[in-house]
Amino acid sequence: MSKKMLLNAVAVIALLVAAPMIMAGDAAAQTSEASRGGPGGPGGPGGPGGPGNGNGAPSMSGHKAYITESGNYNTNTQDQTGSKQTSTNVQSGSNNGATTRQSGKENTAYITQRGNYNTANQTQTGESGAAGITQGGSNNRADQTQGGKDNTATIDQGGNYNTASQTQTGTDSEATILQGGSYNTGVQTQSGSDQYAYILQSGNNNQGYQTQTGGSDNRAELTQGGSFNTSYQTQSGVSGSVAWANQSGSNNTSSQNQH
Repeated sequence: MSKKMLLNAVAVIALLVAAPMIMAGDAAAQTSEASRGGPGGPGGPGGPGGPGNGNGAPSMSGHKAYITESGNYNTNTQDQTGSKQTSTNVQSGSNNGATTRQSGKENTAYITQRGNYNTANQTQTGESGAAGITQGGSNNRADQTQGGKDNTATIDQGGNYNTASQTQTGTDSEATILQGGSYNTGVQTQSGSDQYAYILQSGNNNQGYQTQTGGSDNRAELTQGGSFNTSYQTQSGVSGSVAWANQSGSNNTSSQNQH
């Protein structure tokens, strides 16, 4: 057989082998096309959207945030937006810093610091909020700020050289500072009606300041159970406010101003 005839024979064999594959491919393509079916029907209606938060976005509620730190020089921040939120922060060590910010109603924030040189800060904007700071060491500082009505703020410091500051703007709110050591400073500022402020200092060389401005029917109470205490109470409003100071020690100074 000549070389030309051999090449022609090889070409024919290649075509015979490829023909069934091409036919099978065409059949498979037809089968696939046939199995696709007709166009789908219209989709069903979507579910209802969540409740808005005033700016077109769904509101958030019911979340819980926890932070636990065991050691020194810790710093953390918790931010929550919405209603019925809960934040818990526990720090076991010295030189810790904790910050909590919540906006909405019926929110709850707790900060517990078991150590020295701690700093805590809580801010709540809304109504029916509860903020609590507990510091079980010395040289602590705690700040609380609440804006709205029916809020509750509590600072409990069980050590020495503590500084506590509380600010509430709104109505029907309560602020409490408990200091169980010496050289403590407690400051409370409330603006609005039906506010209640209370400071208890059961140690030496304590200073307590209470200021209530605006509105009526406010009440400020201050108890100092040691010596060298200083107490100031200022109330300005329409009517019905009460200021009460009790100092059961020596060399105390107390001043009350109502107008």
